[in-house]
Amino acid sequence: MPISSPASNAWVPLPAARRRWRPCARRSPTGSTSPKKSSAARSPSAASTWVRSAIRCPIRVASSPISSRAGPAATSSMYPVVFPPAGLDVLLAGAGEAAARRLDGLDAAGATVRVFCPQGDDALARAAGARLTARLPEAADLAGARLMLVAGLDDEVSAHLAALARGAGIPVNVEDRLALCDFHVPAVVRRGDLLLTVSTGGTAPGLAARLRQRLERLFGPEWGERLAALARARAAWKADGADMAALRRRTREWLDRQGWFD
Repeated sequence: MPISSPASNAWVPLPAARRRWRPCARRSPTGSTSPKKSSAARSPSAASTWVRSAIRCPIRVASSPISSRAGPAATSSMYPVVFPPAGLDVLLAGAGEAAARRLDGLDAAGATVRVFCPQGDDALARAAGARLTARLPEAADLAGARLMLVAGLDDEVSAHLAALARGAGIPVNVEDRLALCDFHVPAVVRRGDLLLTVSTGGTAPGLAARLRQRLERLFGPEWGERLAALARARAAWKADGADMAALRRRTREWLDRQGWFD
């Protein structure tokens, strides 16, 4: 799980048996809490500045602990967290296209999802299948859940579910309701094991979608196999005893020979 943060507080998961999260102080060596400017923002035309390779399931986590949050997540610094969702129990409550889109993304990541829909929704019912419960989740339903996502529900219901999740110590995301979010779900482009994400901190999802479309054009389906080829080469170098410095050098040389960034 890669973590890099200038934030004053960062989420650190406790062991599964505790099912709670605790804040852990983190600062840069200078003590500054100001985020660095994105290299992508400095050079948007260079494809190489867009590449971010990670695994499976990206989220952006708010820097304040659930128990003390009182304002929008956008007022706090954010840091990206990418982790494999295998065995991760996610609770999705919602309806309509918004909930179906969230379910599609979770399924693509391989998460274990329990779906709650309080109204008839044929499209969501088809996508969820036997995972669908035709009502809103209750406190007892949250047992074992590690994340909760809410989408397509009205403000009052969304606020109730967010409070329910926080009461159980579960980070919650409510689509397009910044003040109710503990984490954000970025726009995603998947090319095999290559994962490219865009986040605006939840403030401009339309911009994130437009940037995702640009990434989709810059990095076509062939990038999945390109990453796989590099991964095979790197595994062979490691098997031959290459240390980290040698791996970095060989990777640079290998990429230069491919000409992908010319």
